[in-house]
Amino acid sequence: MFNSVLNDFKTKLQHPFSLIWKWGLVLSSLFWLALSVSPIISNIQEQRTLEEDYVTEVTQIDTYLQTYLNSLASRPASEVREGFQSRIAIENISLEDYLNEHNVKIQVYNENGNLVYNSGTTVDSYSTNITTGRTKSDETGDFLTYQLLYDGSDQIGYYFATFDYQTVANQLSDKRTELIIMAGVNLVIAVVAGLGVAYYFIQPIQKMKRFLKNITADNIAERRLNVSEYRGEITEISESINQMLDQTSEYIDQQIHFVEDVSHELRTPVAIIEGHLNMLNRWGKDDPEILEESLSASVNELERMKVLVQEMLDLSRAGQVDTQYYDKTTLINEVINQVFQNFKVLYPDFQFFLENDLRRNYEVQIYRNHLEQILIILLDNAVKYSTDRQEIHISVATNAVDYIEIAIQDFGEGMSQEDQNRIFNRFYRVDKARSRERGGNGLGLSIAKELIKGYKGSIFVESELGNGSIFHVRFPILNTLDEISAADRERIDQLLEEAANDEKNQR
Repeated sequence: MFNSVLNDFKTKLQHPFSLIWKWGLVLSSLFWLALSVSPIISNIQEQRTLEEDYVTEVTQIDTYLQTYLNSLASRPASEVREGFQSRIAIENISLEDYLNEHNVKIQVYNENGNLVYNSGTTVDSYSTNITTGRTKSDETGDFLTYQLLYDGSDQIGYYFATFDYQTVANQLSDKRTELIIMAGVNLVIAVVAGLGVAYYFIQPIQKMKRFLKNITADNIAERRLNVSEYRGEITEISESINQMLDQTSEYIDQQIHFVEDVSHELRTPVAIIEGHLNMLNRWGKDDPEILEESLSASVNELERMKVLVQEMLDLSRAGQVDTQYYDKTTLINEVINQVFQNFKVLYPDFQFFLENDLRRNYEVQIYRNHLEQILIILLDNAVKYSTDRQEIHISVATNAVDYIEIAIQDFGEGMSQEDQNRIFNRFYRVDKARSRERGGNGLGLSIAKELIKGYKGSIFVESELGNGSIFHVRFPILNTLDEISAADRERIDQLLEEAANDEKNQR
C-alpha cells in the first residue's frame, strides 16, 4: 500500500501542471514565508546594528582622540608615547591597548611633519590634501580620520587614524551566510511540507481518479464511491460521480438491450427470407404459386427491415435535436389541425374529436416535421390499440403561460402499471405477439420521447386495463408577456391577485 501511494506521488511530481504541483507551490511559499520572515527581519536588523555600532564606536573614539591628543602633541615624542601607554578613562586600560583591541591604527605628526607616534609596525602614506574630518573608503569600507592638533590658536601637529572595517565586514558576511543557509533550510522544509499537505488534501481526488480508472463496462453496475468517506465539496462531487455512473450504467444497459433487440428483430425477417430463398433454390422456383408466395413474403419482410432501420436512424438522430434544430419554431394550431384532418381521411372507420382550448395560435420551439412525427406516432398507436369503441380524442390546452399540453385518448386495451413504466423503452411492446400482427417494431414511443426531451418538453401516460390510455405531451410556450392575449393576461392577473391574498391571509 505504501509503495502504491509513493509511486502515485512520484507520478504526480512528473507532471508540472498537476494540482499537487500547483497547490504544493502555493503552500510551500506560505510555509516558507511563515518560517523565514521573522528570522530574515531579525538578521537584517542585526546587520544594521553591527553597522550602527561600528559608526558609533568610530565617532566615540575619534572624539576622544581629538581631545586627548591636543594635550599631548606639543610634548616631546617620548612623552607622547608614554601618554598612549598610560591608563586612560576608557575601559581603564592604556589608550594604545584600547586602540589595538578596536583595530584602530593611528599616526601622530608634529608641526614639522615628523612622525611623533605610530601605533603600527609600518608607516602608511597619507596625503594632507585630504579633507579634515572623517571619510570612508569606497574600496575597503574603513573610516579614515584626518585632524589638525592645536595649542590654543597655534597648530602644533596633525594625526591620521584608520578604523579597520574588516572585522565588521567579516561579521556581516557571517550574518549573510547564516541568512542564506537558514532560508535554504526553510525552503527545503517548506517544499516537503507543502507538497505533503497538498498531496494529503488532493488524495480524495486521486482516490476518485484511481477508482474511475478501474471502472469497466463489466463492473460499472456494481462499483460506486462511498460518499461517507468524503467531506465538504468532495462529497457533492462524489455524489455527482455516482449519479453519472448510474446514468452511464443505465445507458450501457440500454445499448446492450438495444443491440440484442435489434439483432432479434432482424434475425426473424432474415431467417424468413433465407428460408424462402432456400426453398426456391431447391424446388420452389418451378412452381409459380410457391414462387409468388415466397417473393411476396420476402418483399414484406424486406419492407419491415427497411422500416426498422429507418426507425433506428430516427431514434439516433432524436437525441441531437437540441443542437441541430435549436432555432426552429412552429405554430402549434396549424400542425394539430393538419394531422387531425389527415387521420380523419386515413381512418374513415374511426371517429376523431378535436377539443382545442387555445385562444390564439401559440408558438413552441420545435421543428415542424418533428411535431408532426410525434403526433403521428401517438395517433397511430391509438388507432392500433383501439378495440370496439373506435374513438380518438385530441385535446389541446394551456397551463397559464407555462406550457401547452396535448392529450391523445383512446378507448382500447389500456395497459398495466408495469407496462406504463416501460412503454417508452426501445422495442418494448405491451403484447409482443399481437403487436407484431398490428405492425411496428416498438420504437415509435422511444422516438417520440427522445424528440420531446430534446425540445425541453415532457411526455407521460395514464392508462387502465380495458379502458384505454391517455398520452400527455407538454411543450414550453415561447410567448412573452406582450404577446399574450387579453384573456390570458386577465387570467394571469387573477392568479397573481389570488396568490397575493393567500400570502396576506398567511401573515
